[in-house]
Amino acid sequence: MRNIPANIEAEQALIGSILIEPERLDQIVSIVNSSDFYDVKNRYIFSAIEQLHDESLPIDIISVCDKLKAQGTLDKVGGELYVAQLADGVPTSAHAEMYAQIIRDKAILRELISAGSQIVETAYSDSNVDEILDQSERIIFRIAESRATKSYIDIRNALTDVFEHLEELRDKRAKGLGGFVTGIPTGFKKLDEVTSGFHKSDLVIVAARPSVGKTAFALSLAKNMAMIGEASVGIFSLEMSREQLIQRLLCMESLVDLQKVRRGWLNDEEWKRLMLGASNLMKSNIIVDDESNLEPRVLRAKARRMKKEYNVDAIFIDYL
Repeated sequence: MRNIPANIEAEQALIGSILIEPERLDQIVSIVNSSDFYDVKNRYIFSAIEQLHDESLPIDIISVCDKLKAQGTLDKVGGELYVAQLADGVPTSAHAEMYAQIIRDKAILRELISAGSQIVETAYSDSNVDEILDQSERIIFRIAESRATKSYIDIRNALTDVFEHLEELRDKRAKGLGGFVTGIPTGFKKLDEVTSGFHKSDLVIVAARPSVGKTAFALSLAKNMAMIGEASVGIFSLEMSREQLIQRLLCMESLVDLQKVRRGWLNDEEWKRLMLGASNLMKSNIIVDDESNLEPRVLRAKARRMKKEYNVDAIFIDYL
């Protein structure tokens, strides 16, 4: 029988660290919360500390014990003696953040074990395989997303990041892309002047009447972003096969009429341009998925995998 991942000593040391130096709590609450504690007694105590912190009340042995008593859990944790022992058992609070990270890591391992059990249980059900895969991905993704991240940064580090970005802009200007492009260039100068290129988290919707060139425009954007902006681009084509889509991209790059390609009516010059266009496209990072009738949950799962496998910078969907 394997032991459940937990570190009771780290839990006790963290609570003791907070009791002797409550100021540490501002750093700790961004790493762990009471639900991360495995030992029930420690969970009750840390929950009381969290509530005192939320109420901007002093945090010490007396106030914590008073809060536990008010909640009816003081006896459950072992009384004032146990709380006092936690404070006495830690010589310094210097390692509080390390204790917190150990507790969080153990909690994540327990969540993974629980997630594994859920996935196994679901796999034995009569549910659709795609639904099971999507649910399993969401469970694991939720755990991964829950890991604490810092949202603040020292100005010295921030300045370093800013200057790296400014150097990228200077390089883009040297390539003739213009200093106004701060995101991924679309290859359309007027559009880039308005949008400064496409940026992370942008949601762009191309809307127009049927058969006026929405797909052609979107493919031009995708090709330009991959070839001019050197971005990794994913394309979900719900209507067009991958062969049709690649033919369109190839004709755009080589400036050869699509109808001629489809009918095989190419002269030697057009064939050379086509070969050169294929060579250029081979250097780009465009990933194509042509599965039709994709449900949103399946599309979401495929997008996650595409991001993980190819680290795509942008995704095009033709169409929802």
